[in-house]
Amino acid sequence: MDYQFIQKQVSDVIIECGIKSFPIDTFSLLRHYGYKIYTYDEIRYQNEQLYEVAIKYSADAFRYRGIVCYNSNQASGRIAFSLMHELGHHILGHNGEQQQNEVEANYFASNILAPRIAIYYAGCKNANDVHRLFKITYEASEYVFEDFRRWRRFLVTHRLRFTPGELALYHHFYNKELDKFVWSIRECSKCGRPIYNDLFTHECCRCRQKKMTRRNKSTLCDDPVFGLFCDEQSQQNIRIAEYKWLYGDDY
Repeated sequence: MDYQFIQKQVSDVIIECGIKSFPIDTFSLLRHYGYKIYTYDEIRYQNEQLYEVAIKYSADAFRYRGIVCYNSNQASGRIAFSLMHELGHHILGHNGEQQQNEVEANYFASNILAPRIAIYYAGCKNANDVHRLFKITYEASEYVFEDFRRWRRFLVTHRLRFTPGELALYHHFYNKELDKFVWSIRECSKCGRPIYNDLFTHECCRCRQKKMTRRNKSTLCDDPVFGLFCDEQSQQNIRIAEYKWLYGDDY
């Protein structure tokens, strides 16, 4: 198997389709290459004969001319892998059912769902990190992370020299304004601003800061004396008045 060739095909697809964040939308990729997508249940309702062929061929997904159908009863991570496996057959120009084709399609799918260079810059420490960040199955994550370790050892022995395909991906995901490799872009749930490389927060820095400011003001307003005077100047005036009342004008 020509690993570098498959990696180059993966990078070409990612760049052509404008993928900028993981996990990827596998359905949009198939549609980009002209495929109509149906579930096995939909195919069964529309064409019983095609359904019988598909389910005998694979319990996961089946590609026929301009159609890809898949088993919607599987886990989402497995569906994503199956769909990208079928896209791999298309991109790599496979014909027939040779075992080598299946191996190459699997390698294509694992690389487009979780490119090794993205795993590297995301700082994944184990297969569980890969599963969480790229939303693939645990089984696929184990395979991907083991292959990533081999990839990383190769980089070290070759003084961190990327292949042409990997270098193209690096430039594609590198954000000049942020001066870093961006592997995840999500929208703030409050204002819609982008959140970069963070899967655990749902609000951007500005919205979190505003929330903290409101929380601090709320804490001040809980005070029985200063509750009606939340600004700093009002608080100072009430302290002076209180001091005069307690100790007189000669303070």
